[in-house]
Amino acid sequence: MQLTCIPNRIGITVAVLLAVAAPATSRAQEAPRPAPTTTPGDVQIGVDVFGGAGITWPAAGDSFEAVELGRSATEFGGGARVTGLWRYLFAQATAYRWSDTGERVFVDSAGNSFPLGIPLEVKATYVDASVGWKVPTVTQSGRIRMWSYVGGGMGATMYSEESPFAEEDDDLDKTAVSYHVLAGVEVPIVRWLGIALDARYRFVPGVLGEGGVSVVNEQDLLGGFQTSVGLRVGFGGPAPVVRRPAPAPPSEKTGLPPALPPSKIDLESGVITEAAPVFLYPDAKRTPLRTLAAGTTVRILEETPDWVRIEFVDNFGARIGYVQRKFVRRP
Repeated sequence: MQLTCIPNRIGITVAVLLAVAAPATSRAQEAPRPAPTTTPGDVQIGVDVFGGAGITWPAAGDSFEAVELGRSATEFGGGARVTGLWRYLFAQATAYRWSDTGERVFVDSAGNSFPLGIPLEVKATYVDASVGWKVPTVTQSGRIRMWSYVGGGMGATMYSEESPFAEEDDDLDKTAVSYHVLAGVEVPIVRWLGIALDARYRFVPGVLGEGGVSVVNEQDLLGGFQTSVGLRVGFGGPAPVVRRPAPAPPSEKTGLPPALPPSKIDLESGVITEAAPVFLYPDAKRTPLRTLAAGTTVRILEETPDWVRIEFVDNFGARIGYVQRKFVRRP
């Protein structure tokens, strides 16, 4: 007896994979500030190892159910991944396995099945090689909130059906090429440890459909949808170097005047020669902070041909501003 499958869940699988792979939206911050950026060239090469358990839904569900196998089975496995090959490109190898027990049946010409009381053990092992793209979602503070990834590849599937006292042609042991797409997210717990949620769809032709229930149900494909949860342990990455953009020039909201590109910097005293307006910026069209009286002593911080950046003291304490060069004299 052989089983088979039809890819009747491909549409649902693609929708689930897109939903799993969508990165989370960053929360709004209380005060606006430049968001950190990640430079792809700064991503370090790293190695992850991971393992977990999940559920697989074989695409040949009708045929499996006919021989008392469940429409889903528990799948265990794990693998290793190399990240940062180029920007966020990764390559990985995984191995997963599931097994279930049922009962052999006899199928008559009308398609009716009759249990034979003979135990049936079914096993499937998937060895997959994948490439994909794994990117971080970074908070405003520079912390990596999560990683999301998508990918695809191919591999080998080892499938077997065994029963005690079975005839030579009743048992089945086949290896076939498989194809898959995958998507997932990882949430870091600490720098080197994270929780991973993975989903994939496998397409495995050439295993079922040569006889038995799978022929009656017109199901000739193995594979199906699989999802798992597990732990990821990372060594040497993956972690981008988080860089903040260069700070913007101070604005009036900051209360700090910008620095001039001075011809020289002095920390000397000066005297205001006549009533001189003091500006927050080197711009005489603005409203002055105040007007200094002639004879006021100030501290010269910077000079250009037209402006002097000074420190003066008034009722608010030490303050910094700009006066035109013609109003300042060195003692």
